[in-house]
Amino acid sequence: MTDRKKYKQEWYQKNKPENPHRKATSANGYLDSLAISAEQVSSFLYRRSAPAHQTLLRIADLAEKAQNYERTTEWEKRSPNFDNQKQKVVDRIWKAYQVVQEKSILHESNKFADESNNNAKQDVKGRWVSEPITYYGDALEDVIANEQHGNKAKGITKLPNLDDYDDPTYKKGGN
Repeated sequence: MTDRKKYKQEWYQKNKPENPHRKATSANGYLDSLAISAEQVSSFLYRRSAPAHQTLLRIADLAEKAQNYERTTEWEKRSPNFDNQKQKVVDRIWKAYQVVQEKSILHESNKFADESNNNAKQDVKGRWVSEPITYYGDALEDVIANEQHGNKAKGITKLPNLDDYDDPTYKKGGN
């Protein structure tokens, strides 16, 4: 077995999801179904189709439902470990919330992205459609600085002054 193959197997064992293929229909009780739903919402397949803001709201709603859940069945009323199990489920839900934060909002590739995908709304077909306006939020100053002064290390060149286009002595290709 090659070193790369061993490395990939070890990496997968450390980073694999606890229950990668469980569905809410195979849950052991209501609280477990909430945790499984949160894990499904935090998955890549869901995150790529919905704005991060909506995903976080949905997971937070699931966490609130789990925290407000009271004992209803006879088993839950008799179980001395119910509160511990409830806390484990809430921790699983917040772990799913953290996954969405780290991979969709705080990731380096999303530095200038807006977590609401430019105030996206669902259309009639259920797809998320963003507004044609770009919201930069806290990154606005960085974007303006890059546009005005350039950032050659990242391949962003300074925009030429519009007045220079009318000047016949202006040389294309830089200053």
